[in-house]
Amino acid sequence: MKLRGLSVNLRRAWVRTFTFRPESTTERKPADEALREREEQIRLLLDSSRQLEDQHRRAQQRLREIVASSPAVLFTLEIANDRVQGLSWTSDNLLEILGYRPEAAIGADWALSNVHPEDVERVKAQTNTELFNFGRSTLEFRFRHGDGRYRWTRSDMRLIRDETGRPSEVVGAWADITDRKRAEEEQSRLREELQQAQKLESVGRLAGGVAHDFNNLLTVINGYSALILNELTAGNPMHERVTEIRKASQRAEALVRQLMILSQKEITPANEVNLNDVIIDAEKMLARLVGEGIRLETVLSPSLGYVLADTGQLHQILMNLAVNARDAMPAGGTLLIETRNVDLDEASAERRPEMKAGPYVQLTVSDTGAGMEEDVISHIFDLFFTTKKPGEGTGLGLSIVYGIVKQSSGSVFVNSQPGEGTTFTIYFPRINTAMKAEQDLPSPRPSLYGTETLLVVEEQEQLRKLVGRVLQSHGYRVLEAANPWEALLRSERYSGPIHLLLTDVVMPEMTGNELASRMKPLRPSMRVVFMSGYSERGITDRQILELAGSYLQKPFSPEALAGKVREVLGPLRHAGTVLVADDEPGTRALLRKVLTDANYQVLEAQNGREAAQKAAASDLDMVIIDLAMPEQEAIETIRIVRRVAPQLKIIAMSAEFVPLLGMVKRLGADGALTKPIQPDELLDIIARVMAN
Repeated sequence: MKLRGLSVNLRRAWVRTFTFRPESTTERKPADEALREREEQIRLLLDSSRQLEDQHRRAQQRLREIVASSPAVLFTLEIANDRVQGLSWTSDNLLEILGYRPEAAIGADWALSNVHPEDVERVKAQTNTELFNFGRSTLEFRFRHGDGRYRWTRSDMRLIRDETGRPSEVVGAWADITDRKRAEEEQSRLREELQQAQKLESVGRLAGGVAHDFNNLLTVINGYSALILNELTAGNPMHERVTEIRKASQRAEALVRQLMILSQKEITPANEVNLNDVIIDAEKMLARLVGEGIRLETVLSPSLGYVLADTGQLHQILMNLAVNARDAMPAGGTLLIETRNVDLDEASAERRPEMKAGPYVQLTVSDTGAGMEEDVISHIFDLFFTTKKPGEGTGLGLSIVYGIVKQSSGSVFVNSQPGEGTTFTIYFPRINTAMKAEQDLPSPRPSLYGTETLLVVEEQEQLRKLVGRVLQSHGYRVLEAANPWEALLRSERYSGPIHLLLTDVVMPEMTGNELASRMKPLRPSMRVVFMSGYSERGITDRQILELAGSYLQKPFSPEALAGKVREVLGPLRHAGTVLVADDEPGTRALLRKVLTDANYQVLEAQNGREAAQKAAASDLDMVIIDLAMPEQEAIETIRIVRRVAPQLKIIAMSAEFVPLLGMVKRLGADGALTKPIQPDELLDIIARVMAN
C-alpha cells in the first residue's frame, strides 16, 4: 500500500495495525479487540482531517468573498534596504475600484507613476517616515484612475516585522474617497458661505442700528427739498442750490442702501427688467467712470429675456465691476460687457451645484487687466477684503455685487489668471415675457389726491410734520400722533372714519404692527401702511408686516408717499361737485385747478344770481362763494342756497371783508377762507367741512 497522503500519526497507526506478529491462540482475542480499536481511531482521525480540510476551504472562500465585497483594495508592498518598494500583491477588486487589472499593478514603479504629480513627493516622504517610525501610515492623495481621470484615494498601511524585528512587508487597504472629498468641499463651501452670511448679518445689524434715525433725516431733507423745488422756477438762483442739497441727500441715501444690500435685508422693488436697457442707460456713466484710457465695448443680445430685479441695483453691479476693472488696468485696456440668453441643462447644473437647471440671462463683464492669483479669487467676495493699499479701497464693492446677485436669486462666478485679465459671469433667472408687450403699454398716471382721513404716527417730529404737510397738500385730512399711545387716544376721540393708518414700524413700547392690531378691531375697514428705515426689528417683522399691510421704505419722496397712500386706498372715487362763485376769472381758474387735481368736479358762477340759479338746478356737494359779488350780495345768495338746498356745504371767502369771516356761522356758511388762497389750506378746509 502507499502511505503517502496520510498524516504521520495515521501512518504510525497503520504500521502498528498491519505489521505481522506471530500470535498464540490465547492472545488472538485481545489482539482482535486492539485491532478494532485501532481501526476506530483511524476512522476518527480521517473524519477529523476531512473536517479540518473543509474548514480551511470554507475559510479561504470566505476570505475571497470578503475581499471581493470590500470597498477597499487590499495589497502588500515589498521592502528592500529599509525602503518601501512596489506592490507585491493586490486583491482582484482593483479593477472594479481603480480600473486596473491586478497583474498589471505589480512592480516598483506602477503606483507612484499614477500618483498626481503634485502629490508624489509628499506620498513618498510620508510613507517611509511614518511606517518606519510609527509602524503605520495613512495617506490621502490623488490617483489616476484607469479611465484617465484623477480621483481622491486613501491608503491605510501597517508595517510587518520578522522574528528578528526587521521590516519584512507592508500590508494595507486602499479606498476611493472622491465622493467624500466632494462632500467635504461642499461643506467647506457652505461654511464659507455661512461665515460670509454672518459677516453680512453683522453689517446688517450695524446698518439697522443707524438706518432708522438716519433715514428719517434723509426723508425730511429729500421731502422739503422736493417741496421747495416745486415752488421755485428753474431760473431762480435758489433752485440750483436746493438741487445740490437734494443730490447730496440722494448720495447719502445710496450709501445707506449699499450697507443694507450687504446684509441682504434691503427691501427693493423687483421689476421685470431688460439688462440691455440698463446697460445702454448706464453706458455714458460707465465711460466717464473708467476714463479715456480704457475702451468700453458692449455686445448685447437683441433677443435678451427679462429678469426680475431692481434697476438701481443692476446699475450698482455695473458701476462696481467697472471700477474694479478700471483699477486693474492702470495703463489702459478694454472693458467688455456682454449679454445673452442661456439655458442650463441638468449636466451643466451638476457642475455648478449652486445653480438649478433652467433659463437664465447671462451678464459677462471682462477686462484685459492684471488678473488675479487663485488665493485672491477665493476671497474676492469676502466682506472688507481688498488688495488695494490702505485708504484706496473699502472692500465693499464686490461684496455688494455678491449681495445683490444673491438677493436676485442669481449666481456670480469669476475667472482670472495673472496677466490675462478677469471675467465676471453673472446668471439671473430668466422670466416668462409672453405678456411683456401688453404690460408695457402706457397707462394713464393715477391721481395722487384724495379726501380721506389719515392717521400719521411718527415719533420724529420733523418727519411727522413733513408727512402731514405733503398729505394735506394732496387733499387728505391728517391726524397726527407722536407715539402709539397718542395714536390710540386720537382714534378713540375722533368720531369720524379713519381710512388709513400710516405708522412707523419701530417705536417705544409698541411696534407699528402691534398698534395696527389694536386699532383694527375697532376700525375694521381701516387700511395700514408701515414705514421704516428698516432697522433690525423691522427686519424681524418683515413677513408679519407684509401680511398686515403695505410697506413704505424710508427715505421716500413726497410723490412716493402720496402714491403709496393712494395705491393702498384704491382708485380715487369722485370726491364731490363744487360750485365756485367769484367774479374774478383768475380766482375761479386757480380754484378749478386745485379742486380738479383733487378729483372734484367744478362748476363756476361769476355773480350771485348765477350762483343761486346753479345751486338750485345742479346736484352739488359744496358752494365756495366770495363775499363781494355783483348783481346779488353774497349774504343774500347764501340765504337763497340754504333755502333751496339745505344739505349743501358752504364756504365763504374774502379779501376785503375778513372780519365778516369770523361770523360765517351767522351768515349761514360752514367754513371760511381768507384770500389769497393757499391750495393746501383750501383742500384742508374742504375736507374738514365735508367731514362734519
